[in-house]
Amino acid sequence: MEFFQAQVPQPKSATDFKKATFEFEAKDVDPLDQIGMHMQTGDMVYAPFTQTAIIASNMQLSLNNVES
Repeated sequence: MEFFQAQVPQPKSATDFKKATFEFEAKDVDPLDQIGMHMQTGDMVYAPFTQTAIIASNMQLSLNNVES
């Protein structure tokens, strides 16, 4: 697993971060933590799609209101 750590107090570009890596065995992770990780991953993947769909729906409603 990798994550970024800021090297300066106010990071402004990608070069202001360093990549930290750590490894662990999946069998060592508690099943409840695995479930939580999968839920969070799913939220991260689907959130942009959901937000885009909501915006598109709102724009369609606005367009329909303008036409009427």
